[in-house]
Amino acid sequence: MPISSGGQNAGEGNAQGAGSLGNGGAGQGAGNQGAGAGGGGAMCGAVDFEALGKAGFDPDSGTYERNNIVAVIHYTDGTSDRVPLDWTWRYKTEDDDPFSNPNQPIVRFQFPPAAQRASEPPAVQYIIKNTRPDGTTVLTDQCPSIPSASAQPQH
Repeated sequence: MPISSGGQNAGEGNAQGAGSLGNGGAGQGAGNQGAGAGGGGAMCGAVDFEALGKAGFDPDSGTYERNNIVAVIHYTDGTSDRVPLDWTWRYKTEDDDPFSNPNQPIVRFQFPPAAQRASEPPAVQYIIKNTRPDGTTVLTDQCPSIPSASAQPQH
């Protein structure tokens, strides 16, 4: 189930999915109404996260762990990349796990270990670069030319 990573113009979906970040267009007006930018500003897409399966409880750390997260990067041209993430995401309780608890409004990105970040594929580097310290991801820079995740070697 994809869940919005949060940030500017994040949308909650209905039924099975969650919304992506919005992308507003330029507005036009006549007379004294002028022209203005749409609500999304310079957004360059959105990131959703999916969990494949359930979290497992680790009694040693006392946390619920997920090794089954996939990032779905949506670009403004309508294309998207699916990138399996290769590090463990941890939650203190099941209620903290937004993939298990529908009352959690957003999924906050959990960064890979510092020693691993430089070896992540370009799509993950793009997410890291555009994620705030609180884990909210807002893709605001110029749309980069990122090679398709399917063409990137997995490690």
